[in-house]
Amino acid sequence: MDGVADAIVDVVVDEMPLDSSAQHEEFVALMEAVKSGLPIPPDMVIEASSLKNKDKILAKLNQQPALPGGQAAPGALPAPMAAEGEM
Repeated sequence: MDGVADAIVDVVVDEMPLDSSAQHEEFVALMEAVKSGLPIPPDMVIEASSLKNKDKILAKLNQQPALPGGQAAPGALPAPMAAEGEM
Protein backbone atom coordinates (compact mmCIF):
# COMPACT_ATOMS: atom_id res chain seq x y z
CA MET A 1 0.00 0.00 0.00
CA ASP A 2 0.90 3.64 -0.43
CA GLY A 3 2.11 5.02 2.92
CA VAL A 4 1.04 8.58 2.04
CA ALA A 5 -2.55 7.55 1.39
CA ASP A 6 -2.70 5.78 4.77
CA ALA A 7 -1.11 8.61 6.75
CA ILE A 8 -3.07 10.34 9.49
CA VAL A 9 -2.37 14.07 9.47
CA ASP A 10 -3.64 17.24 11.09
CA VAL A 11 -4.31 20.14 8.78
CA VAL A 12 -4.27 23.66 10.20
CA VAL A 13 -5.66 26.53 8.15
CA ASP A 14 -4.69 29.93 9.45
CA GLU A 15 -4.75 33.49 8.19
CA MET A 16 -1.32 34.97 7.57
CA PRO A 17 -0.10 38.35 6.41
CA LEU A 18 0.63 38.64 2.71
CA ASP A 19 4.12 37.59 1.80
CA SER A 20 6.14 40.00 -0.30
CA SER A 21 5.41 38.24 -3.61
CA ALA A 22 1.62 38.20 -3.02
CA GLN A 23 1.73 41.85 -1.94
CA HIS A 24 3.74 42.68 -5.06
CA GLU A 25 1.23 40.88 -7.29
CA GLU A 26 -1.62 42.87 -5.72
CA PHE A 27 0.31 46.11 -6.22
CA VAL A 28 0.95 45.25 -9.89
CA ALA A 29 -2.77 44.53 -10.35
CA LEU A 30 -3.60 47.87 -8.72
CA MET A 31 -1.17 49.70 -11.02
CA GLU A 32 -2.74 48.00 -14.07
CA ALA A 33 -6.14 49.22 -12.89
CA VAL A 34 -4.76 52.75 -12.59
CA LYS A 35 -3.25 52.54 -16.10
CA SER A 36 -6.59 51.38 -17.49
CA GLY A 37 -8.23 54.52 -16.14
CA LEU A 38 -9.80 53.30 -12.91
CA PRO A 39 -9.89 56.35 -10.60
CA ILE A 40 -7.83 55.02 -7.70
CA PRO A 41 -6.62 57.76 -5.34
CA PRO A 42 -2.83 58.26 -5.24
CA ASP A 43 -2.71 57.74 -1.48
CA MET A 44 -4.26 54.27 -1.87
CA VAL A 45 -1.65 53.35 -4.48
CA ILE A 46 1.19 54.50 -2.23
CA GLU A 47 -0.30 52.65 0.77
CA ALA A 48 -0.41 49.43 -1.28
CA SER A 49 3.22 49.81 -2.28
CA SER A 50 6.20 48.36 -0.46
CA LEU A 51 8.00 51.70 -0.35
CA LYS A 52 10.00 52.08 2.85
CA ASN A 53 9.23 55.79 3.20
CA LYS A 54 5.60 55.84 2.08
CA ASP A 55 4.56 57.79 5.19
CA LYS A 56 6.86 60.64 4.17
CA ILE A 57 5.58 60.53 0.58
CA LEU A 58 1.97 60.68 1.75
CA ALA A 59 2.80 63.59 4.05
CA LYS A 60 4.41 65.50 1.16
CA LEU A 61 1.43 64.83 -1.11
CA ASN A 62 -0.92 66.17 1.53
CA GLN A 63 1.22 69.30 2.08
CA GLN A 64 1.36 70.48 -1.55
CA PRO A 65 -0.30 73.89 -1.91
CA ALA A 66 -3.28 74.53 -4.14
CA LEU A 67 -2.79 76.45 -7.37
CA PRO A 68 -4.64 79.74 -8.02
CA GLY A 69 -8.25 79.13 -8.99
CA GLY A 70 -8.72 76.33 -6.45
CA GLN A 71 -6.91 73.68 -8.48
CA ALA A 72 -4.65 71.25 -6.67
CA ALA A 73 -0.97 71.07 -7.54
CA PRO A 74 -0.04 68.16 -9.84
CA GLY A 75 0.19 64.96 -7.81
CA ALA A 76 -1.57 66.46 -4.81
CA LEU A 77 -4.43 64.63 -3.17
CA PRO A 78 -7.89 66.16 -3.52
CA ALA A 79 -9.02 67.99 -0.36
CA PRO A 80 -11.48 65.32 0.88
CA MET A 81 -8.83 62.64 0.47
CA ALA A 82 -6.24 64.68 2.30
CA ALA A 83 -8.69 65.08 5.19
CA GLU A 84 -9.27 61.30 5.30
CA GLY A 85 -5.53 60.74 5.71
CA GLU A 86 -5.53 62.97 8.81
CA MET A 87 -8.08 60.83 10.68
